[in-house]
Amino acid sequence: MTDWITGIGTLAIGMGTLGLAYAALKTIPDKIAARYKDRDLINLYQKVVYRMYREVEASEQGMSFSLPNDLEQLTRLLIQRFPQIGNKEDAYRLMDDLMFDDYFQCVAGNATVLKTAKWNPKDRTQKVKPKVDILPGDDR
Repeated sequence: MTDWITGIGTLAIGMGTLGLAYAALKTIPDKIAARYKDRDLINLYQKVVYRMYREVEASEQGMSFSLPNDLEQLTRLLIQRFPQIGNKEDAYRLMDDLMFDDYFQCVAGNATVLKTAKWNPKDRTQKVKPKVDILPGDDR
């Protein structure tokens, strides 16, 4: 009689485990997909990558380069300094995403003009005019 009870208990535990596994396989991918579409999480990730880029740009090797002219050299330095970014294509995709969201801005012309570096992600050698914004002046 105890063998029957042990067998039924083992069968119930097995069925419960299979049920949990099935539920996990159905819900976890949806939760992961939803989590990665969260705009706050994407913004946080972009800020981390941008800080990595700024650290590379401010390094001794990166100081002589500037975007968009030296995108390849800066990307290579980014991969060397932070190998967790991945391969060259991964780094290019990250840099392209940051470029599309206007992260690469610099002030020019006695702090009256804000230039945003732009490039063509399909052909990075092609020249693209930067986005230029006139900053409000000091009306003193």
